[in-house]
Amino acid sequence: SPNVLYEATAAGRPSIATSVSGVRDIIEDDFIVPPDDAVVIAEKLLHVYRNPSSAASSLEKSREKLKKYTDTKNLDDYIGLYEELL
Repeated sequence: SPNVLYEATAAGRPSIATSVSGVRDIIEDDFIVPPDDAVVIAEKLLHVYRNPSSAASSLEKSREKLKKYTDTKNLDDYIGLYEELL
């Protein structure tokens, strides 16, 4: 999954991203844009700039989603995977 989205969320920065694996697990659909569409990306950037309350709300929802991806959970998932493979 996209680690930069974890880092941006943890740092308190709203994110705009294209819909690739793992993105929807972290950020809200309103902040996901189609790939290779510069116009939509620019519109979303302006939306975040002009609507800080919307960006803050999305960020808070992302932080809630991020809680399920704590280091402990990821570590437990990796250990489980390794044990399954062995």
